[in-house]
Amino acid sequence: MYTNKDGKLAWRPFELINPAAYVYLVNIITDKKNWNQIQTRFKSFQKNKNIKCCGLPIVKNNSPNKGETIKGWFESFEKESIKLSLDYNCLLITDISNCYGSIYTHSIAWALHPDGRKGAKRDKDKKNLLCNAIDIIIQNISYGQTNGIPQGSVLMDFIAEIVLGYADSILFDKIKNDKTIKKQSYYIMRYRDDYRIFTQNKTDAEKIAQYLSDTLAELNLKLNENKTRITENIVTDAQKSDKLYWRDTYECKNLDVRILQIHSLAEKYPNSGSVDKALTRFCDDLEKEDLINNDLELIACVVVDIAFRNPRTYPYAISVLGRISMLLSKKEAKSLFDKILKKFHSVPNSEYLNVWLQRLSKNGALKGLGDNPGLCKYMKTIRKNPTKNNTDTIWDYSACGDEVQKIFKNTPIVDVDKFESMTEYPMPDEIKVFQKYQ
Repeated sequence: MYTNKDGKLAWRPFELINPAAYVYLVNIITDKKNWNQIQTRFKSFQKNKNIKCCGLPIVKNNSPNKGETIKGWFESFEKESIKLSLDYNCLLITDISNCYGSIYTHSIAWALHPDGRKGAKRDKDKKNLLCNAIDIIIQNISYGQTNGIPQGSVLMDFIAEIVLGYADSILFDKIKNDKTIKKQSYYIMRYRDDYRIFTQNKTDAEKIAQYLSDTLAELNLKLNENKTRITENIVTDAQKSDKLYWRDTYECKNLDVRILQIHSLAEKYPNSGSVDKALTRFCDDLEKEDLINNDLELIACVVVDIAFRNPRTYPYAISVLGRISMLLSKKEAKSLFDKILKKFHSVPNSEYLNVWLQRLSKNGALKGLGDNPGLCKYMKTIRKNPTKNNTDTIWDYSACGDEVQKIFKNTPIVDVDKFESMTEYPMPDEIKVFQKYQ
């Protein structure tokens, strides 16, 4: 299914990887011998202390933690950028255009082979090599395509880091060969596909940006020209502009007024993290307050308009709308959501929205919400005819060919009991990224 990156035309896919292929890839990566080889390559990527990688997935309590990862971004990327203003006079900010969608699968093999690109090309027919095995699995996940890797999982974040770490090492060699750039005169921080290049002057920043552009081109990647800029005001520009704007905005206690403030934030900085954070706090307060003195229709209209233009806010919007629907009569709730569905009728690639709308269908007044298409339609069918979930057969590796297809076709992928045990709308703790960092 597709979601929107910029609130306009930058659609990108969210993909569920075939679970058998996912687990198979994890098992190969975490094999002791293979894992040691991968760690050795990462040490090689990080040999230059002037280039720091800040984007490796963070695991807490044996599970990936999105809040910890974003906190890591703030601690190791944004705060450190401000501190570096003492050491450097110039900052170049840039990122990779459509990074995951552009990654060339063979570049994974180039990155993992001890001899890099030349060695991988020399040994491309040796299917037993780790580098080739991972390349082949990634292709199989994407119907044999060699361009692009799936987005939306920690595993693919890790695969991307293998390629981007390799790019770091190539970039280091290019800079090292330029005798006009002194080792102590630059520092580069990379968070996933975002780069911050610190230098003493604009000339060095532009040179390094060119070396970076050349490096990425060798890997079928390119810089995003629209997001590339040079500044000498490091303290201000090291912080995201939407955060600065919202930090200076007084949040009114009156919820009617505050949702309009958030709407203004979303207009100025569409689809930004600050909009998510503001709506998270709004959802929290919506649960705590007596809403009798608030204009529920106004709040609903404004939050729908925010979601209409900012697709990443769907979970928060549905939480707000779910809370409001519980305070309305069945007739009022149905009338409100009929208008909402009409509003979103023109939105393309709406399956992601429908997944969240379907959550509200647990409310009897909103039965049938989000039943179409694709995954949601499947969910509706399973709820009508629930079967006992027994996924053990999925991991039967003795099966092959048509047997595998049959296993996947006949094994439910929906846990109906889990769905039925959920609340009638998403509660704030369910959708918020941060628990203790708000």
